[in-house]
Amino acid sequence: MVKTILFILTLLFIQPAEAAWVSFDKNIKEIPSPPVVRAYPNPVVNELNIDINLNYINEFTVAHIRVINLLGQEMMLPFNFDLNKMEHSFKIELKDIPSGIYMIEIELQSNSDAYKYSKKIRKN
Repeated sequence: MVKTILFILTLLFIQPAEAAWVSFDKNIKEIPSPPVVRAYPNPVVNELNIDINLNYINEFTVAHIRVINLLGQEMMLPFNFDLNKMEHSFKIELKDIPSGIYMIEIELQSNSDAYKYSKKIRKN
């Protein structure tokens, strides 16, 4: 008898979890998928290839590319590229950098957004 009363009270007073979390807001912007960024080959011998594929033209306007050692020191001057189409391919010469482990940092910027990509590479 007590179990039956508790069961009925549970059904009457406890709302399903899904009902408590459903809400609709027309002001929320859809989060776009990030651009596709690839840096290869890894390990690198002399030349690093970087491909950037944007979702639409002018999504980002500039790419800043840096090569950093594990102490945080820049190993060469940063590269800045204009992004004026959807698909971009860049080649970076690394033949003057000694063998070791490095971070490639790629920052894509627009007037209102920024996207950062980091990848650890090994230089032979």
